[in-house]
Amino acid sequence: MASKEIDVIDLVLRDHRDPDTKERMGILKEMMLVLDRDDVWTKIEPVLEFLNIHVTKHFKNEEIMIVLMLRDNKLTDVETHVIHEIIEEHKEILGYFNELIAIAKNYNPSDRTLKEKFVEATHNIFEKLLLHAKKEDEVLYPAARKYMTAQKLADLKVCITK
Repeated sequence: MASKEIDVIDLVLRDHRDPDTKERMGILKEMMLVLDRDDVWTKIEPVLEFLNIHVTKHFKNEEIMIVLMLRDNKLTDVETHVIHEIIEEHKEILGYFNELIAIAKNYNPSDRTLKEKFVEATHNIFEKLLLHAKKEDEVLYPAARKYMTAQKLADLKVCITK
């Protein structure tokens, strides 16, 4: 039964290690370095949209797992606090993605402040995502492995594989 537990939680956790996502984040990072070239802006929007969809789905899957964990009320106060922080961080990170997409859609080659806003928002995402994933890896996923029953794991699997 323990292997099934790892498999289901790994379905959610795999996004932290997904090569496509890492590749697209790398592309975004490289694009930031050459924002003064107009051709870069035509390529940014599709990368952002992919990442936004991917991150939104990942966060949704994590939040389903969190809801299932919170129902049993077995978490420690510290775990509960960190998990609520994680939920708030999801909202913040998605806000940064929406901001980036809006900036990319309103691109104007002569608007230097737009480029500066884009760079700042991108830095915010990278900084926040790294700390956020670390917090999940250290608290959320270990708690899920510890507290989720076989039934909760089965429910999670149904929800995230729809």
